[in-house]
Amino acid sequence: MKHFFLLLVFGFSLQILSAQPVDFKPDISRALFHSKLDEAQNALLWADGRKDKVLTPFQNEELNLQLTYYAQNYIDSWQVNLEATDSIDSQEKIGLIRGLTELLNSFRGQTWRFTNPTRSGYLGWEHLPGILDGFEKAVLLNKSGQSITAALENLPYDGASLLTGSIVFIDNPYAAETRQYMLLKYLNKFPERTFEELTKTVNLGYPFADSLIGAAAKRNPDKLIRYAQASGSPLSRKIFESRDPYVRLLADFSMDPKGQMYMPFLDMINNGYLTKSDISEAIPDSNQYYSLLVKTQIEYARRTQQGEVFNSAKDLADMLKRKTMEIYVNTINGLHNYGPEIRFKTIQKLTPEELYYLIVLNEAEIYT
Repeated sequence: MKHFFLLLVFGFSLQILSAQPVDFKPDISRALFHSKLDEAQNALLWADGRKDKVLTPFQNEELNLQLTYYAQNYIDSWQVNLEATDSIDSQEKIGLIRGLTELLNSFRGQTWRFTNPTRSGYLGWEHLPGILDGFEKAVLLNKSGQSITAALENLPYDGASLLTGSIVFIDNPYAAETRQYMLLKYLNKFPERTFEELTKTVNLGYPFADSLIGAAAKRNPDKLIRYAQASGSPLSRKIFESRDPYVRLLADFSMDPKGQMYMPFLDMINNGYLTKSDISEAIPDSNQYYSLLVKTQIEYARRTQQGEVFNSAKDLADMLKRKTMEIYVNTINGLHNYGPEIRFKTIQKLTPEELYYLIVLNEAEIYT
């Protein structure tokens, strides 16, 4: 189907490619632009340190042949067929030649496999065929006044970025839709950067912003709380406007001076096993609060064995460590010159489970 449209739009098919003829002479008005494309093509072919017409980044010879085919024959034929097409004017042809030249140079600039083998580049050579095919598809979509997002679906984020940044598509009427799609593609690669991206007001206006906030909240609830506490900021307002129960719970914590004390129980509250008032009642009594921490840790451990994942597991572990030190270990260590009756009075009423966590979390800190 793609090549059928190529016949309609450009008047030629890329199904059968032939290398650029030796006597290929483009129109004089476009000769300089073709020359620059040839230079970009040669720079790509010479990226392995050998000034020949073969690329060899892989151990697999078949993959090297496929890559060389795209870097040489595909591009040569593209130039010949473009010149033979009467359905587009000279200025549009120049724009396409410049666009492909820019694409090749940008791709080579993001590929480090030859120039610096110890550095992990953004794009591997294996992505070159997909990027060239994506460029071809995007040109057709753009020519027919459609969004180019369909041409980006099978590309990694960095490859898709090369296309969306091209001068060829700068006037596409669906540029805003493409930017939204690229944000999703970017955050799929870097989900930990969701909140940073959403601090940009334009991104908050996207229809999927609420879903992004909800997903990011589950990955990093503490981070959501920090952004929620930036009262007056657009992102903070967006968080407090959310209808997601989990986000609303975290927003509530962010406004409470004792919010940090509730975080270890986040999953228990969210799943209905505890209420905020249950914890509020325990907070004034250090022993009662510690006991609730231990019970929650045991419950998390039991359910973790069943395959459940808890967003507040780290907060719980940190608070257990902190409270055992504050309530018991510091007291025991401070009374090291006194007898056991006085020194260990604070732990007399602890259950075996509570004593267990006290010991295993602070074995190095407790003086004999």
